[in-house]
Parts: sequence; structure tokens; C-alpha cells
Amino acid sequence: MKQSRVARLFGPKDLRVVNEDTPEPQGRECLVQLTRIGVCGSDLHYYLEGGIGTDRPTCPHALGHEPAGRIICESPAYPDLKAGMRVYVEPGESCGACEFCLRGDINLCPNVRFLGSCPIEGAFRDFMPHPGHLLIPLPDDLSDDAGAMLEPLAIAVHCMDLAHPRLGDRAAILGCGGVGLCVLQVLQAAGIYEILVYDPVLSRMERAVELGGTPLADLDSDQGVQLVFEATDRSSGPRMAVQIARPGATLILIGITDGNDYSFDAHVARRKGLTLKILRRSRNTTERALELVQAGLVQPEDIVSHHYDLDDIAQGFQDASSRIPGLTKAMIRVS
Repeated sequence: MKQSRVARLFGPKDLRVVNEDTPEPQGRECLVQLTRIGVCGSDLHYYLEGGIGTDRPTCPHALGHEPAGRIICESPAYPDLKAGMRVYVEPGESCGACEFCLRGDINLCPNVRFLGSCPIEGAFRDFMPHPGHLLIPLPDDLSDDAGAMLEPLAIAVHCMDLAHPRLGDRAAILGCGGVGLCVLQVLQAAGIYEILVYDPVLSRMERAVELGGTPLADLDSDQGVQLVFEATDRSSGPRMAVQIARPGATLILIGITDGNDYSFDAHVARRKGLTLKILRRSRNTTERALELVQAGLVQPEDIVSHHYDLDDIAQGFQDASSRIPGLTKAMIRVS
């Protein structure tokens, strides 16, 4: 059987590329040759800490859930999906039968099979079988980077659904990594003209300003903002969000914290009457994210700062976790 590459996590900070038998599609699956896979903050938590919360995969484990590629083996169950077609790979397969799926909350499905999350193998590899109904064809003029960025962009669109932004609202984004910058672009597309940005990493802050954000100079501003998107990986992030929120504001908590805890002043939050919403992935927003890209309203490929070949993925993870200057989003280039 033909061999192909898979990047596997053998333990914290131990990421290796190994050769294995190329998997064969089964049933209603197509075989996808991956081209780009984005490195997500959750991947970095697995890399640095060996898991997220109680989610501890059995190693060696393949990570990766932001993939784009091309179909190389069709499934008769999906005649419209042809070999050679470029596709975005939707990472989550919900059960479709639980109470959450039936009411449309597929992101809350307790039975979801999500790429890279224990025990489901992820996408940092050459080839991957995937159900045909989770493959979304990409337009010819859409770059591979933009295709892979549809996953964090769909999360940003879901953030808007939770936040209900209104024209004239003043927004703030704390944390200017991949998702934070996607939120910035979607806010701009929604007509929010004043977007304050903050990141403790100066180069990320500078990139957010280049993309149209305004530096948040004073975290204790009395004026406050109506919408706060907290996308850091620090337990103190929610405390900062509460500080800068105006009374009646909405806070969307996006980031996965380093200590698996949130910390904020409950008295201040209560006095301000804040609404806190915790984001869980995306909810039926991928198609809308793609429409935004096709309409030219967002340019998610502009967020990608660094590319690494699959053979160099360990260096990419080390650079991303170390937050080297200039790195906002790392993308793994496969083929």
C-alpha cells in the first residue's frame, strides 16, 4: 500500500512527521489530498499542554482542523463532487439526531466527531478520507489559504450572531491572533467603523492596526465599548474585557485560556449588567463565511503571515507557540 505523511503529536512539544499507509475512503467518503491546514490556538494547547481541559488524546495523535484540499477519489454517493475539485473540509460532523442538532445547535452536539479532537484523527497529513456532505467546493479564484481560513472565519461570523452588532456600536477585540483578526474583518463588513484592538504581542497589535483596527491605549477607559470580543489565551483576558465594557455591554468569550479558568471582577460585571456569552466553534455559518469572501468583503488570506511545509511542521508549531515577531497565523503547506 502507498505510504504518505502524517504529523503526529507524541507528547507535549513532541510533534513528528511519520510515514503510514495512505487511508482508503469508505462508504460515503471521498479521498482528499490536503493543500493547506491552518494552525489554530487549540492545536497549540494540545502541543504545549498535551490536551485541553479533560480532553487528553491518546498519543501519538494527529491534530489539525482547518483544512482545504482537492478531491482525488470520488464517492458514487456524491456525483457532483469530482476528482480534481478544490474543496474546503468542514471539520465537524454532528450526529443530526440529538436535541441540540434538531434545534440547529450543531456546535453543541455531544456526539460530534471533530477533526483533531480526541479520538478523531486530524488533518495534518497528505491524504484524508472525509464524508462527502462535509466537502464544500471552492471557487477557482479563491486561494488555498483563503479556503483553509474558512474555519476561523465561520467562527467569526458566529460571533456576530451572538453579539448582534448595531451600526454605531463601538467594539473592542482583545487578542489579535487568527480568530481575533477574522472578527476584525467581519465587524468591518458589518459596518462597525470603530474597532479597538489589543494584544500583548506588539507585532500582532501592529498587524491588527494595519488591517484597520485602532489601538486600545487605555484598558480602564470610562467611556467603554458596547461589544467586547475576548480572544486571548490568558485567564486574565475576561477581566480586561469587563474593565473596558460599558454598562449593558455584551462580551463574547472566544479564547481558550492557559489555565482553563476565567477571571474577572464579579462586582463590576454585575454592576454594569453585562451579558457574557461563551463561544463554541461555529453554528451553520461556513456558507455565509464563503459568501463574504466571494463578495470581497473580507480577505482572510491577509491574516496568514507564515507558511511551513508539512515536513517543517514542528518548527511552525514552535514559532507559533513562542509568538515570534510578525507571526499572526501559521499555515501548513502540504501539496
